[in-house]
Amino acid sequence: MGDESAFAELYDRHYLSLYALAYKIVMDATEADAVVNEVFDHVKVKAQQLDDFPGSAHAWLAEVARNRARGALRAREWPTRSPLAGSPNV
Repeated sequence: MGDESAFAELYDRHYLSLYALAYKIVMDATEADAVVNEVFDHVKVKAQQLDDFPGSAHAWLAEVARNRARGALRAREWPTRSPLAGSPNV
């Protein structure tokens, strides 16, 4: 029960700032929400990493959110990129 209430408090405290961060990267409301939900799914699995992180909980969550948002952006852009773009042999 304590873990659930702690998780709910963490979610309530950080959701909006993480959403804003993700939105700045992906520029899509639905995708930003999905990124933040992935972050909190990650927290459920990797809570020990949060305990071991030398900075604040928000700094760790923001780092995870940035990485997930950038990954979502890369995944979205991947089909439009030519595999040979920028290759000097083309």
